[in-house]
Amino acid sequence: MEPRLRGILEKALDNLLSDDRRIISFTIFKKYKEETIIESIESAMFGAIFRKLLSIWSDFGPEDPRPGVDEFIGMIDSRSQIIKSRIREIASR
Repeated sequence: MEPRLRGILEKALDNLLSDDRRIISFTIFKKYKEETIIESIESAMFGAIFRKLLSIWSDFGPEDPRPGVDEFIGMIDSRSQIIKSRIREIASR
């Protein structure tokens, strides 16, 4: 993955994990859980973050993204524990 794209994704992830964004997401998904629309707030929040990063990757990445799929997945894998812990942190407040 080119450094510019990695930088865009890292910046987006930092923004998505900010306290304000997490509080807003948690509040929305908590309401959906109460209405039994979703089963897990944490899974929904993780999915929303992944979806946003995937959208950015497909919008700013190369025309043929297939060669970069493994690297994109690796970036998510390497940050997944951080993402999960930041989601749990807001859920425990």
